[in-house]
Amino acid sequence: MGLYNEIVIIATITFWGSVSDKIGRKIVYIIGLNLMGISMFLHPMATTFEVLLVYRIIFALGASASVAMLVSLLADYPTNETRGRTGGLMGLLSGLGALIGLFGFLQIPKWANRNSTTGNGQIMYWCIGGWIIISAIILAVGLAPGANPRNKHESYYTIIRDGFKAAKRPKIALAYCSSFAARGDSVVVTSLLSLWINQYEISKGASPEHTASQVGVISGVCQTVALITAPLFGFLGDKFDRVLCQIVAAFVATVGYIFLFLLESPEGSLVYLAVSIVGIGEIGMVISSQILLTSESPDNIRGAVSGFFGLAGSISVLVSTKLGGYLFDNWRPSSPFFLVGIYNAIVLILGLVIWWRSEKKMIKPFEEIEYTTSQYD
Repeated sequence: MGLYNEIVIIATITFWGSVSDKIGRKIVYIIGLNLMGISMFLHPMATTFEVLLVYRIIFALGASASVAMLVSLLADYPTNETRGRTGGLMGLLSGLGALIGLFGFLQIPKWANRNSTTGNGQIMYWCIGGWIIISAIILAVGLAPGANPRNKHESYYTIIRDGFKAAKRPKIALAYCSSFAARGDSVVVTSLLSLWINQYEISKGASPEHTASQVGVISGVCQTVALITAPLFGFLGDKFDRVLCQIVAAFVATVGYIFLFLLESPEGSLVYLAVSIVGIGEIGMVISSQILLTSESPDNIRGAVSGFFGLAGSISVLVSTKLGGYLFDNWRPSSPFFLVGIYNAIVLILGLVIWWRSEKKMIKPFEEIEYTTSQYD
């Protein structure tokens, strides 16, 4: 299901971004959230794999629209002076949302006072769907309508093309690369780290309860540290050069993942130190890349640029899952962390080059550039 999910996102996320540049973020965001909410209501009713796949595709369509809009709004609403703090707050709230899902929605089947396990699962899905629909209503009330008038007579093809060609700007290209690295980081931490811990504990003869506990504790340390440090990267993004903040995040992430790769096993005090560094680097890559992208995006194609930003991340999910899994099976269980360490090291090197060129005035600052859709022709 995850494979189909990412394929749909890859196929549609740039389209949603360009649509938002034509008709406005509000409509696209509400459509996306409603598709996700409806999918959650329908999921428990699926009786065959084919029907379930259709519902999953509906969810993916909504998710691709929502992801593109989330980044676009970070470009539209905050001033450039407060964009970092807003991005940090978004990162904090995203982490809290994950905790609500883990300790709230996923616990509903245990709390529901019904004898049917299937029925309890339905209640969970319906609660999640209701939460999403409520969010759509809040956005319908709170977001401003309208779109950039400069795109009124532009075709969707032109807007998508200009979103791609925006990567001619080095800082936007760096943000696209950072999105690739950040999503690769996320998929390796959430899936392959847990798999490594599971495999190791089972090999020692640990009970399923102890194994699950270890997975929860180590993963929890990583995500808790990420949650705590999210506002810090937002603050730094408003106080210092945003390319420099991206460099710092990439450096921390590189150190963390290489450190984790070098460990012989996922136990002992060193693993907690390693996942703490990883947590800081992971959230730093996410927030710094979003702040950098949204501060550099041309105002008339922000949706398309955000779409390509999300596209890079979705491609990374597919690549990192496949290649990381292959390395896990054929080299050593910690080898996927070497892979994402390389991702982050590449971003680090690119960031240093761009920052050095910017300091030498070889790259024009954003304020000196007059962005129009025709500039990329």
